[in-house]
Amino acid sequence: MIRRDFTLNKREFLKRKPSILQHKLRLVMKCYTIVNFNLTDADQSFTFQKSYRVNKVRVNSDSINSGRYSYEDIPGTGDIVLTISVD
Repeated sequence: MIRRDFTLNKREFLKRKPSILQHKLRLVMKCYTIVNFNLTDADQSFTFQKSYRVNKVRVNSDSINSGRYSYEDIPGTGDIVLTISVD
């Protein structure tokens, strides 16, 4: 399991949640793009496929990855700590 924490502005995260999660997943998974991203807010989980770039050609992975996210408020600031866990 891969787990990573990020510090973000809470208002920006709540406004752009899917795009921020996709961007942070690219950093965590060290891939070119995230495709077929499905976000479930009820249980704070997501599924996705990743793609790589090999010799200027985009190669999609066949496996479907899943993970969870959670966030905690940092008191006194408008920031949160976002935790992403990928199985």
